[in-house]
This record gives sequence, structure tokens and C-alpha cells, in this order.
Amino acid sequence: MLFGLLGVLLNALRSGTTVVIDELDRSIHPIVLRALVRLFTDKAYNTNNAQLVITVHNTELLDDDDLRVSEVGIVRKNLENGTQLCRLCDFQGVRNVKNFRLGYLNGYFAGIPFPAL
Repeated sequence: MLFGLLGVLLNALRSGTTVVIDELDRSIHPIVLRALVRLFTDKAYNTNNAQLVITVHNTELLDDDDLRVSEVGIVRKNLENGTQLCRLCDFQGVRNVKNFRLGYLNGYFAGIPFPAL
């Protein structure tokens, strides 16, 4: 999957376009995933303001310093309100210096799936 995708990602970086990928972490090692995300967040590589929009289940990206609170969204599902997407900056008191992963795993952002049985 990575080799087929690499050309698309490099082309987006060159042309400044947006790439949308569902579950990018499904077939890629977490270290490679972080490197791919850094290509888009580091201005040295992303000189044309390309965008990478991805969905992942890998929480390791949340403790990375490369992502800002406005760049991370958490999908929350419940029986009352259905599915909602909230950015981390929508939560009170969340700043770029916090460990997003720890807050997520502790349930602060309410994105942890709890089956309604």
C-alpha cells in the first residue's frame, strides 16, 4: 500500500493539493505513519501548503509534537446525539503543549468507544 500511496503524497506536496485517506494506519507501521504526517506538517517539506486529511485508530500520533489542537478531530458516537466530530481546540483548557494521547485514553475527549449493550 505504501509504495502506491507514496506517489500520490509526493505529488500533493509538489502541487499543494489535498489528499484524503481513510484508515491510513491500517497497513502502515506507526513509525512510517508519523514520518508521512511530518511531511505535511513540516514547512521544510510542505512548501506549497498541501493538506493531508486522514482517519486513524492509532493513538500514537496524539502524543507527537507535530500536530496542533486545531489539526486533530475526535469522532464521538452515542445513542442520543449520533456521530459528532469535535476538534481538540473545541475542548476547554486544551493547549498545544498537552499530551493529547493521555487525555484521549483517559476519556477526556469522549472518543473512546463504549458499546451500548
